[in-house]
Amino acid sequence: MTNTPERSAARPSAEPGTAIHFGPFVLDAGAFSLRRDGQLVKLERRPMELLLLLAASSGRLVTRDQIVERLWGSQIHVEIDMGIHTAIRKLRRALGDSRGCIETVAGKGYRFMPSLCPSGNSHLPSDPASARSRRVIAVLPFDILSPSASDAYIADGLTDETIASLGRIDPDRLAVIGRMSAIAARSMAWPLDAIGRELGADYIVEGSVRIENERLRVTCKLIDAADQRQIWAQSLDAEPSSLLAFQRELATTIAAQIHLQLDEGRTDVLRRRQTDNPAAYDQFLRGRHLLYQHTAATNKRALECFQQATACDPSYALAWAGTSETLACSPINSDLPAGAIAAPARAAAARALAADPDLAEAQTAMGFVQFWLDWDWKEAERSFRRATETDPNYPAAHRMLGIALSHLGHHVEAHEAFTQARILDPFHALIHALSAFVAFQARDYSTALGHARHAIVVDPNFWIGRFQLAQILAETGEVGQAIEILEKMCRFPSCNSKVLALQGYLLAVSGKTEAARSRLADLAERARAGFVPPYACALIHLGLNDAEAALAALRTALEVRDVNLVFLPHDPKWDRLRSDPRFAELIAQCAFEKTNSRPVRLRAVNG
Repeated sequence: MTNTPERSAARPSAEPGTAIHFGPFVLDAGAFSLRRDGQLVKLERRPMELLLLLAASSGRLVTRDQIVERLWGSQIHVEIDMGIHTAIRKLRRALGDSRGCIETVAGKGYRFMPSLCPSGNSHLPSDPASARSRRVIAVLPFDILSPSASDAYIADGLTDETIASLGRIDPDRLAVIGRMSAIAARSMAWPLDAIGRELGADYIVEGSVRIENERLRVTCKLIDAADQRQIWAQSLDAEPSSLLAFQRELATTIAAQIHLQLDEGRTDVLRRRQTDNPAAYDQFLRGRHLLYQHTAATNKRALECFQQATACDPSYALAWAGTSETLACSPINSDLPAGAIAAPARAAAARALAADPDLAEAQTAMGFVQFWLDWDWKEAERSFRRATETDPNYPAAHRMLGIALSHLGHHVEAHEAFTQARILDPFHALIHALSAFVAFQARDYSTALGHARHAIVVDPNFWIGRFQLAQILAETGEVGQAIEILEKMCRFPSCNSKVLALQGYLLAVSGKTEAARSRLADLAERARAGFVPPYACALIHLGLNDAEAALAALRTALEVRDVNLVFLPHDPKWDRLRSDPRFAELIAQCAFEKTNSRPVRLRAVNG
């Protein structure tokens, strides 16, 4: 039956035999179907079960436990977090809205708000996928078929640029899955229909690259994810220098195949995105391939490649942004002093913006410098917002916006930014690890634990995910388990000062003072060979309850602009010093909020 006006005022029911009307949708529990403006919406069993459960409690919270019981029952072997997120993601896409009518209640569950669902359209096109507000496309990593493994950077670069270009085509009508999720899906060796289901994609792009005897052969196919039907295919057989022209045409050709029209402004944006110089393009692809490997050695080589790219083309905005990103990342992950790289990182970001102010990567690079090196969080927030407005399909911009908002104390907005980043790149371990971090800063430890564990499921070897899990467990009373996680991390040569410092701090607070002092000795030994952030020693002194030594180390950290000081305002570990006026004065001297003198808010957020 249909809802009468009197019934619609009450909460809708999803019992068998009823039909629920909301917006352009009709949910028929008896027929186990969802229709939009009379047209059937394809929805798998679990997302449909989830919609029925949410609709039955319209306006009220549906807990994660209730969802687990309805969707999986006693199948406790299922990785619950990923399963719930996947079902929610598919349901949101079916309803044509990434957040609106299904509200996330952080750490608790979800709430169905039918009045916020998108409005109807009486002129639906024949393509069922277009019944949603946006179509979704996934670009799988191009296979490298060359005899030489050194040519892998070309396949990676072609994949990345296709993703980035498609993301700028028409963000209102086309969503593009992030590169890390596409890589993860490909690594699972799933069939194409499974990849489509897991990523919520309507279309899949796949291709291959072969270079042999100084000839380049690229093939590319566009596939309908629902039935694996090949919609279009194209190939290039030419000299490697022809790759740049081929890549430029690729995104616009794919857009035409899925019936998206480009206006002159968008065509110009895509044209300006890349250089006209094939040699500069080649060096840029090499640099980005190296940067993604996230080691000190590959970062150094990446910087050299980006610098060669800008030497070939001084107006190459993407290469300047890559230069800035490589420099600015080094103090965070590789224990390098910020003072030596701040000026060149800032200058490179400025060159990128001067060359192309509409480039999201350039705006993000400047925001990165403003946040980590300039400590101007309000300006960083503005830069990241401009990046998300310029390219709503760029996950890194949403991720960094969430980080800036978290540090400014805007925890609800930070959660929303990371929700969007996870929608765009759902299998990216870094996004899940940093989702854990912003929940940790908001003192929402339950949500933080879920995100950290999800990051480790996505990538069991990812150090940031394990680091976040350890510090969250410690705050929830599982100090022993946290120390055990860190002990295993310390066995790897890549172990950095953050891991040693957190382990030393936890050893100290658990009464193992000699072991904690041993970690201080380890840091001192490292300092003889290179730079060690003073913040690391300060944290261990804090655990040893030596406020004088901790404050002295923090003052040294301020003198050298130690990037780790950005954690002071919100990290609960420093709560024991918050009543000390010397600690408050040190934070004030950092001037993190240069254009806003409001006191830092320290409040838990559960929504």
